[in-house]
Amino acid sequence: MLVGFAIENLCKAVLVHRRREELVAQKLTRLPDFLATHDLYQLLTDLGAQIPDAMVRNVLERLYRPSEWAGRYPTPVMAIDLARGQRLGTMLGFYTADDVHDLHFVVRAVENILNHELGDEPSAW
Repeated sequence: MLVGFAIENLCKAVLVHRRREELVAQKLTRLPDFLATHDLYQLLTDLGAQIPDAMVRNVLERLYRPSEWAGRYPTPVMAIDLARGQRLGTMLGFYTADDVHDLHFVVRAVENILNHELGDEPSAW
């Protein structure tokens, strides 16, 4: 859950950085709609990150679940989320040692995007 929140917050920081002038000019009183999500795949897509394969997407889906509801509630807020794991053909609450590689890939992708935004060199693989 904490890894998911960390990735989510880095993605949102870059999105806010990109739109900072627009956001300041709006004098917002609530969170903008583009930030009101925990969907890591969507946030990474919004940043322009290339998510290469189903395995990485699978890890992102499993990270999404605890931040959306499983880390706070005994059941999903929306009934459709009960079947989400079956629809994806994955066990959403299960992680393996192989996931570490995919998590490193996602974190480095976000780090490279953040470095690019700040004018720094991309991180080494």
